[in-house]
Amino acid sequence: MIEKRAIISQTGDLFKKYGIKSITMDDISRAMGVSKKTIYQHIPDKTELVQLVVEQELNQLKDKLNKAKDSSDDPIHQFVQYTKVMNEFSHDYSYVIEYDLNKYYPQIFSFIKEKYIVLLIDTVVENIIFGKKTGVYRKDIDEKIFAKIHVSNAKHFSDDQILTKEEHCSPVYLNEVCRLHLKGLLTDKWESKIEKYLTKPN
Repeated sequence: MIEKRAIISQTGDLFKKYGIKSITMDDISRAMGVSKKTIYQHIPDKTELVQLVVEQELNQLKDKLNKAKDSSDDPIHQFVQYTKVMNEFSHDYSYVIEYDLNKYYPQIFSFIKEKYIVLLIDTVVENIIFGKKTGVYRKDIDEKIFAKIHVSNAKHFSDDQILTKEEHCSPVYLNEVCRLHLKGLLTDKWESKIEKYLTKPN
């Protein structure tokens, strides 16, 4: 028996490849090798399916950020791990889905866009508060403004005519972004420790 989460996952893959508008419930049933009736037993219509797909993507990002938090030793390590997750998210982000959501499902688009932005900003704010409390970050930082700057840096790279995708996904890019932002966060005592946390080039 097919599971609801399998339908959502497979549909997400189809949306990323072909966009939302061009994929019908017939296309999904053919791709999964089941009848449309079977799919409708789990999900009543395409609009709800779109909602479930974008929520799944958000939950996957939350899980990755939580894992990064759990595996971090201190604020610097945590910041580097968060930046890596955000960087990978930007690389995998589907602008085809964003376009179709904005045009054909504006309510879902507005809802999920706000959720993503709040999640990313809150994650960085929490890291900065952690860093301040432990004496690793400067006390005079405005965590909300800094978080917004950092999150905006990770967004919309795909239409950038300066950086290639290869450069954006490279350890060198990740290192330079972390250096740039950490140097603005760290107290003098901790600034010299940045290099040990950075990704080692292959």
